[in-house]
Amino acid sequence: MVRNVVALASNALERQVIAMWLGAGYVYSTIERRIRNKRRIYRRLGRDERDSRIARKLTCENVRRVAQYEARHRPGDRKLNARIMRASLRAWADALRALGKPVPAWLSQAPRDLIDEYWLHTRRIRNFEEKTSKDHRLYITWFLKDLKKRKIELHAIALTDVDHFVSTLTTQRKLAVTTAANACICIRHFLRFLYRTKRIGTDLAPAVIGPTLRQMLKRPPENVPWTAIKRVLGAIDRTRPLGKRDFAIFVTAASYGWGAADVLSLRLDGIDWYRNTLSIIRPKTGVRIEVPLRPQVAHALATYIQTARPANTGKREVFLRHYAPWAKVPTTNTISTNLQRYAEKAGIPLPPRCKMKVFRCAHIAAQLNRGVPPKVVVDVVGHSDTRSLSRYAGIDMEQLRRCALPVPQ
Repeated sequence: MVRNVVALASNALERQVIAMWLGAGYVYSTIERRIRNKRRIYRRLGRDERDSRIARKLTCENVRRVAQYEARHRPGDRKLNARIMRASLRAWADALRALGKPVPAWLSQAPRDLIDEYWLHTRRIRNFEEKTSKDHRLYITWFLKDLKKRKIELHAIALTDVDHFVSTLTTQRKLAVTTAANACICIRHFLRFLYRTKRIGTDLAPAVIGPTLRQMLKRPPENVPWTAIKRVLGAIDRTRPLGKRDFAIFVTAASYGWGAADVLSLRLDGIDWYRNTLSIIRPKTGVRIEVPLRPQVAHALATYIQTARPANTGKREVFLRHYAPWAKVPTTNTISTNLQRYAEKAGIPLPPRCKMKVFRCAHIAAQLNRGVPPKVVVDVVGHSDTRSLSRYAGIDMEQLRRCALPVPQ
C-alpha cells in the first residue's frame, strides 16, 4: 500500500509531501484525493506552465473561483466539493511550510489597510489577544465584500445594510447561531471604529442584534443557586484521580467565577503557596489576574497535585489529561461534558448550553448581592467593563421583592 501511495507522485516534491503525510498517519484515499485536487487547481490556473508561475496566480479569489468551477463538474454537494478542493490546497501549503519550501502568498482582495487600522485601534482599547485577529479580519472582510457587491460606499452604510449582512450569516454562509453571534460582535466593534474615526456619521453599533441575543431576549437570565452547585460538587467521586482533578477545577471556577479556559490556563508557577496568591493569564484577553488563594481552593489543588496529577510529563500546566497522551491539557468541551455528567448524577438540571458558565453566573450574582463593589468583581473574573456584569448576574427574586412598591388603593 505504501508503494502505491508513493507511486502517485509525479516529481520529487510530491514524494516528499506524500512521505510526510504517511508519517502523520493519513490513509491512501485521503492522500490520493489531496494530490488529485491540488493538480486540478494547478492545471486549471495555468496549462503547461511551471509551478513557479502558477504560484503567482494562487490568490484567494482565484482558488475560490477554480474550486467552484471544478465542484460544478463533480457529483454531490457543490459547496462541500468546493470546500474539499480548498482544504486540499491548504493541506498542500501546510506540508510545503513544514518541509521548509516556499509557500505561495495567499493574497486577498479585501482592503487590508483599513482592517489593519481597525485592529490596532480596537486592540488598544479592548485589550484583545492577537490570536482573535483571524476571526475579526475574516468577518469584516465578508462585511466589506458584501458592501462592495451591493455597491454601497463606506460613508453611506445604513442599518438596513448591516441587517442584510447579518441575515446572510446563517442562511447563505451556513454559520451556526453562536458563530453568527460572534461575527455580529466583530461587526459592532468595526462600526464603532468607523464612527470614532468619523468615517460614518451615526453610531450603528448599539443597533446590531445577533441571533443569540434575539433568543436571549425571549427568556429570562438563568442562574443556578449555590445550594445546587454544592450538590454538584458533592456528586464527584474524589477517590479517583479524575474526580480529584475535576473537583479542583470546579472549586476553582466556582470560587473566582472563572471559565473553563481560564482555569485550564493555570500553571504550577502561578500558585504562590507562601504569599497565598493565585495568578493566571486569561487566554481571551492576555490580561494577568492575581487573586488570594482561598483555603478550599488550596486544599483541592494540593490534593490533586500530590496524589492524582500525572508525574514526569514535563508540562507546567496544573490540570492534565488522565489518558494518553498524558502531557496534554484537557479541552474545555471535555470539562463541560464532565460537569453535565456530575449534574445529572446529583439530579440538578443545568441550563442548556450553559455548562461551565454556571460558576461565573453564580459567583457574580452572589458577590453583587453581598454588596461587593462591581469594580472588584470584574477584576476577579477578568472583565474590563463593569457594564458586562448585567448579562451574568441573573435575577434574584429576593432583591426584587425589596424594590417592590405598594399597590395603590
